[in-house]
Amino acid sequence: MWLTKNHWDKKLDGVNGVVGVAIDTGKSSRNALQWATEHLLTKGQTVVLIHVKLKPTTLSTSHSLLSPKIGIFGIGDGKASGTKGLEEQGKDIFHSYRLFCARKDIRCKDILLDDVDVCKALIEYASQSIIEHLVLGSSSKSTFLR
Repeated sequence: MWLTKNHWDKKLDGVNGVVGVAIDTGKSSRNALQWATEHLLTKGQTVVLIHVKLKPTTLSTSHSLLSPKIGIFGIGDGKASGTKGLEEQGKDIFHSYRLFCARKDIRCKDILLDDVDVCKALIEYASQSIIEHLVLGSSSKSTFLR
């Protein structure tokens, strides 16, 4: 059966199964959560907010684009001068998303993963925890509409 062109414009009565939203600090993550609340979730349902914190790779000795970002947070001691610890920074990422969910009367569960590969971490967690609907952000809305 083919879906009609405006299939996603209609709000469903929620979906069966667990809905997960991969989040980060970007606006695309907020758009993904907003889309999930409008199209997949109903009031009182629970959404799983998943954030992957990048670990430094120990195999590579070359300088990559991620090296300066990792160095800022002080991976060695868990704290950097003038900044919060890594665990606190991870929890702060969820704060605005929790507020958004509270306004929409949707419960949320926060999951913070550590891995060197974001895609691999998301896929493994989704398959292990039986997430049936995983929503990812996009840099522009037109990408999905085409």
